[in-house]
Amino acid sequence: MMTIDQLSILFVDDEPDILSALRRFLKKEPYRTVFVHSAKEALETLKTEDIHIMITDLRMPDMTGLELIRQAKELYPKTLRLILSATRDVEQTIASINTGEVFRFISKPLEPVLFKKIILDAAQYYLLKSQQKELIVELSNSNNYLESTLKELKELSTEKERLEKDALASHLLIETQLLQSDVPQQIRGAEITTLCLPSGQLDGDFYDFVTYDSSRFDLILGDVMGKGVQSILIGAGIKTLILKTLVQYNSAGASQANSSNHTVTDKTLLEATLDRIHDLIIQKLLDLNVFVTLCYAKFDLKNSTLTFCDCGHSKTIHYCAHSGSYSFLEGKSMPLGLIEQANYQATTVPLSPGDQLIFYCNGITQAENYAGNNYGPQRLAEFVCHNQHVPNSLFLERLKQDVMKFTGCTTLKDIFSCISVRIQN
Repeated sequence: MMTIDQLSILFVDDEPDILSALRRFLKKEPYRTVFVHSAKEALETLKTEDIHIMITDLRMPDMTGLELIRQAKELYPKTLRLILSATRDVEQTIASINTGEVFRFISKPLEPVLFKKIILDAAQYYLLKSQQKELIVELSNSNNYLESTLKELKELSTEKERLEKDALASHLLIETQLLQSDVPQQIRGAEITTLCLPSGQLDGDFYDFVTYDSSRFDLILGDVMGKGVQSILIGAGIKTLILKTLVQYNSAGASQANSSNHTVTDKTLLEATLDRIHDLIIQKLLDLNVFVTLCYAKFDLKNSTLTFCDCGHSKTIHYCAHSGSYSFLEGKSMPLGLIEQANYQATTVPLSPGDQLIFYCNGITQAENYAGNNYGPQRLAEFVCHNQHVPNSLFLERLKQDVMKFTGCTTLKDIFSCISVRIQN
């Protein structure tokens, strides 16, 4: 049977500095390494040498990594393929996974320890696949080795499960880095806390904050339909697209206000932003048969207002300190990617000191107990009202405990994503 020191791994990158660094970094690894500077050289190497694993960058001149992956898949299907991807390469990465049947993707910038581990996982996976094929041949030739072969297959299955768990742990790390953001520290007039608990699967929940000054910030919370690497990449891509569109519209809005002596309101800016994002991404999401629910909230603490657009997302809970009651903030806009013709409408509501806003994904409200009942938005709203004495820094931890108590489980089937914003005096 093949061993790891018999493997040849091809690295493709058009940046000589990166290849030199990889050559030094992998010098003492047991497998053989081959380094080339272009996709053309890679195809020549695949033609003349026995390459078992290929790791390629996506952005290269002449021929992209995506085209290289497609040709390698067709000409050398036994070669295991991995890709290097930066956040800006989200769309290409999705296409690579869907059409190139790659084993894994590696996020740039490279994290040395994780990078070595991913390569080792790929090598072990290749060896396991090779061993499985050899065992199948042995089984077809003789039944005398049935007992020992079944034992080996069991060991291989156990090892495969271990590799899959390790791969999942790596994906969850990438999910955290791409889809979640830090709470802005410079905000004055509101206390913000977040809690995101993974379900053990690859979920597409994402959130981000955009800060303009100490009293104005945006909160974005979304949920990509489905699970897996594709959901993570779509979530990361939409986050990036929102930030890019915001920069363009904020700049254009300021110029328009100066030239026309009219103020561009949060409502008009938010509606224009979502309309533009819809136009840019609708066809891609329709092609992928994926939609995204989204809650976009713009806080203006100086003027005590919240302007929001609910795009098919879970209803935001607004606790009013003055009346001691709650309401659900609900919009009528469609999720991103659901229909071609969509019109996004924003609503502005007043805020008062002591008010609390709860933004969440449906992993909380759809959590089930043993009787098959959901935790539900009503129970969540009542929890908010009954726990106003709890400091905001501890509020979400208390909510997690309450949901776990309701379900009778220590883990949830779906991701727990929640953001609490309390308006201060």
